[in-house]
Amino acid sequence: MSYTMNGEQYQESTKTATHAVAMKIWKQREAEVALRLFQVGWPGERITFDHLAMNTTNRTSKTWSDNSKAAFENSKRQLMKFFSGRMLTNISSDVIREYRISDANNL
Repeated sequence: MSYTMNGEQYQESTKTATHAVAMKIWKQREAEVALRLFQVGWPGERITFDHLAMNTTNRTSKTWSDNSKAAFENSKRQLMKFFSGRMLTNISSDVIREYRISDANNL
């Protein structure tokens, strides 16, 4: 795969022979670069849901009203019960569907 970060082009093997898997890995890397979660020199390191949730809180909550902060914290607590410790690459539409079903059952 090939991607551009900070004006420089990088090439890296996806280490797979399957085109669909390679495309998934490439799209994931593009998202990491766009969100500035990937830095060259961090081989193999991936982002967890916990890291993303904390990063989102730190970046955006400063401008939110108290009610918005409380609503976000409540939502984050609920999501963390299910997604905590998971790598973002392992959160698929099937996993989200599982969460929705389990959340509906807990109402």
